[in-house]
Amino acid sequence: MDSHQLAKGRNKSVEEILNQISIPTLVMGISSDILCPPQEQQFLAKHIPTTEYHEIDSEFGHDGFLIESDKIGSILLDWMSQKTIYFFLPNEINTLFTFYFNHNNFFSARQF
Repeated sequence: MDSHQLAKGRNKSVEEILNQISIPTLVMGISSDILCPPQEQQFLAKHIPTTEYHEIDSEFGHDGFLIESDKIGSILLDWMSQKTIYFFLPNEINTLFTFYFNHNNFFSARQF
């Protein structure tokens, strides 16, 4: 995992590259994760301008992302409920759908 260097061959720092990300981003850390420590997630959140950071308190270390599904799901649904996502369906390239996520239906869609 530590062998991937985002800035390799780009003549920019990792911070500069992360700063170019303009889409809304959710970053989550697990308090007891020593494989992917919260400090690494905090670094991402600090340098991606549109990031919202949450840290989950868990006793399960790196496995917390598998076990703490209720905590992660709640944060994810809250975050997604504040976003509007636009995308094209591959087989209908001229059709734009907007998805609105919410707690009741998970999402609703509107076709343009």
